[in-house]
Amino acid sequence: MKKKIFNQGCRITALVLILCLCASSVTFAASYKTLKYKDVLKIAADNHAPLIDPMDPETLNMKAYYHEDSGLLTQDEIKALRKERRKAKTMTKEEAMEDADLFFRTWKYAYSAYYFMGEELFENAREEVMKTLRRSKNNISGQNLGDILYDSMRFLQDAHSTIDGRAPASEEDSLRYEYYYDSSIVFSKDGKGFYLSAKDGKWYYQKSSNRNLRIAPTLLKNGKVVYSPMLLIPVADAKKTSSITLKKGSVVKKIRVSWKKCKDVQYFDKIDTQCKTESLEDIYYINYLTMHSDVGNVYDFLNTAYEAKKHKVVIFDLRYTNGWEHSQLLEWIQRFTGQKPAINETGLVRNNALRTLQNFGGFRRVSIGNESMWHKSNQGKLLKNDIPVIILTDKSVLSSVEAALTYLKTMENTIVIGSNTLGCQMGGSVQTYYLPHSGVPFAISGFAEFYGELKNIDGIGFEPDLWCEPEYALRAVVDFLKNNSFLTKAQAETIKTKIDPIRYDIRVLLPGAKVKPTQCFGDIPNQPMTMTITADGKKISDYTVKSGDKNRLEAKKLSDGRLQLRRLKPYEENVPFTISYKGVDYIFYTND
Repeated sequence: MKKKIFNQGCRITALVLILCLCASSVTFAASYKTLKYKDVLKIAADNHAPLIDPMDPETLNMKAYYHEDSGLLTQDEIKALRKERRKAKTMTKEEAMEDADLFFRTWKYAYSAYYFMGEELFENAREEVMKTLRRSKNNISGQNLGDILYDSMRFLQDAHSTIDGRAPASEEDSLRYEYYYDSSIVFSKDGKGFYLSAKDGKWYYQKSSNRNLRIAPTLLKNGKVVYSPMLLIPVADAKKTSSITLKKGSVVKKIRVSWKKCKDVQYFDKIDTQCKTESLEDIYYINYLTMHSDVGNVYDFLNTAYEAKKHKVVIFDLRYTNGWEHSQLLEWIQRFTGQKPAINETGLVRNNALRTLQNFGGFRRVSIGNESMWHKSNQGKLLKNDIPVIILTDKSVLSSVEAALTYLKTMENTIVIGSNTLGCQMGGSVQTYYLPHSGVPFAISGFAEFYGELKNIDGIGFEPDLWCEPEYALRAVVDFLKNNSFLTKAQAETIKTKIDPIRYDIRVLLPGAKVKPTQCFGDIPNQPMTMTITADGKKISDYTVKSGDKNRLEAKKLSDGRLQLRRLKPYEENVPFTISYKGVDYIFYTND
């Protein structure tokens, strides 16, 4: 394995790894201190404490954001806002201004986080929109007004609420945070701080040219836990490189950090069950695919809690999990620990005459149609648990899956590994309204809720205990368990092959198109149709193929390695076929 150094682009092997300082002859040894399982567990416990420690009344004080703004809307306006309508092709400037005025009054009337977000932000946005509309000389379209309103609300750090179908916290580069790393630079730590070792002693970290740089616990590809530089920053602030200043005595040197943006895990198989599990060598792996109770049998998932209790380590994979309702996860925790989970949380809900939805996710004192506001506050607790539970996360973890994650962290012996989650937690139970003249839609969250601290993480996400590129996190976790004597080397290799085989970028090449797994291509003829298969851009022939319906679609590999498809009978629904390559199945879809 080769690692990067910073001296005229030179490369040397890991056995004699040398990190060369820019404009310097000082070299650094390859040795570094790794963090053991007990160290990681301590880091995790400290991180999870805000979810279960006795709450500070001031920290979770919602009284400052407790306002009632009744009488802001008339009954006719409420009725108009509820009526679904198309966007207007054109309207007068006066009609656009009436819609804009109603738009901002509706947020003040109905949005539970209005004062938490900051009343001045909404007021400034209103003034900005009105000035823009007053300057307008011509009639305005519904689309134009939608763009104007969205642009004025770019501050809205709420991943549920939308303006004209867009949630700023999910789209705006200034609100959307990503994880960047350079795991080729590895620090050790002692009582004085973080350092790199050289023959002449320790060079300690002083500062960085990037104020957001952190030296954080990181799980490397080889399963070793170290301290490595990382960033959790808005996409708008991303840069390719930064510098780190080191100091030994009175001498100061600099090294360069080359940032890499983390990648989410892709899941290409059809989701027709709530979870998939593997029981291997005292390790129980739960691949939690969806929280939708109408997919598969929810009891298949709930009963994995009893099976998990029979193992020494549980790996709970939340990457690419589809959310919906986290109540089944709470039931799983209770079956696993024998205790009912609870978490530090506080929330605010605004009852109003606009609301028609009944789903308020745990808020029981909702009174649809009435104008009032109330809040809740619950105390969390630590759940006794002797079985290590390792939770994998990435940016696909959002909303109810994030809620599930926080409840899992109330158990002892839990460690979260991966990247930050998406950050879609503060609001929920959204309802969409339509402006009467323009038809511009906007959706407002029904409540504001916070876990652990009175802190909005929308667009930012919850942080893991160990940072790790999600794409290889599962294999790294298995090696981490091997490095800490939970597994032998042979056992670790067996598990990796079984639960996380290496995936390839499989494509089906058609004239003018490269079809990815799960994509659908049509017009399959009743005459043989041949195509080439590639893996990571290279033509392959050592694959197998299987039709999802042999009566309607013929799929076979020819002697020259090409794929041949042929429609045998007409079909209305999509018919899949599966390409299997090096132990992994890749599903494609066809229509006729």
